Amino acid sequence: MKTKLKKWLILIVWMFIIFIFSNQPHSGSVTHDMVEQILPNIKFDSLINIINFTIRKLAHLSEYFILTLLTISLSKEYIKKEKIILLISIIFCFIFALTDEYHQSLVPGRTSVFTDVIIDTIGGILSIITYKIYTKIKHQK
Repeated sequence: MKTKLKKWLILIVWMFIIFIFSNQPHSGSVTHDMVEQILPNIKFDSLINIINFTIRKLAHLSEYFILTLLTISLSKEYIKKEKIILLISIIFCFIFALTDEYHQSLVPGRTSVFTDVIIDTIGGILSIITYKIYTKIKHQK
C-alpha cells in the first residue's frame, strides 16, 4: 500500500476512534465508576471526582496530540513548508475538536463545552512542540 494512502487511512481510523469515544452516552459516570472500582479505599467522592476529571481531560489532550501528529505526517506528503504544515495541522485539530463537541451535544448524557475544544487544541499544540523538538534533535545528529 502506498505511503499516502496508509497515512490517510490511519488518520481516518483515528478520527473514527475519537468519534466512537464521543458517542458513548453518560461516559462521565462510567469513568467515575471505574475510578471508584480501581481506587476503592478513597472515601471522599470529591477526590474521586477530581481524579475522574483529570483522567477525562488527559484523554482529550492525548487524543488530539495523536490527531495532530497524524495530520502533520500526512500534510508532509503534500506540503514542503513546515510552517504551513504546522498551521494546517493545528487548524484541523481545532476544527475537528469543534465538530466533536457539537457531536457530543447530540449524545444522551453528554455535554458540549468550549473548554474541551481548548484542551483538545492544547493537545495539538503540545504535539507540534514535541514534533519541533524531535526534528531539531534529529537534525543535530
